[in-house]
Amino acid sequence: MIVDIVKAALSIVSIVPGISNIFEKWTKSYSVETASKTIVSLAKSITGSSTINGSMNKLSNNTELQNKLQESIIKNEYEIELSIITDRQNARLRDIEYLKSNGHNRRADIMVVSAALSLIFCLVVIVYCKNIPGEIVGIISTMAGIFGSCLKDAYSFEFGSSRGSKEKDITVASILSKIKK
Repeated sequence: MIVDIVKAALSIVSIVPGISNIFEKWTKSYSVETASKTIVSLAKSITGSSTINGSMNKLSNNTELQNKLQESIIKNEYEIELSIITDRQNARLRDIEYLKSNGHNRRADIMVVSAALSLIFCLVVIVYCKNIPGEIVGIISTMAGIFGSCLKDAYSFEFGSSRGSKEKDITVASILSKIKK
């Protein structure tokens, strides 16, 4: 059944121009199954068909339905991006209010210090313990990468937009302009 849904989603993506990038993005962010189910569900609701084949038949012959599906997918993507931005903004506002009332955010401090100490510990083990098998060094290196990523996320949260966030803002603005047209 999962294979059928993925095949159907890929067929829909091939029929409807302009949604392949969004579908590809969704498959990177979510599972292929989830992305496929979303595409198929949107196609069924736009076409009014209860079957996948019926939806694909209606879409393949009707550019108006293709445009409606494309608009629906763009709107769905916009809502996802907006919720992410809103969530990040709410977290920052919560952090600011917490700092105003308490003066310190111990939870965040503990998280950052723990990640930093764990990263240092991993690096010390790799450098000073010479008799460790290669497999263990690989595992410890992976752990160090995870702790480094945690620190990167903390800095990104604390100091605002990075290049990726700016690109995401541009993408959201582009999606908004498409929806408003």
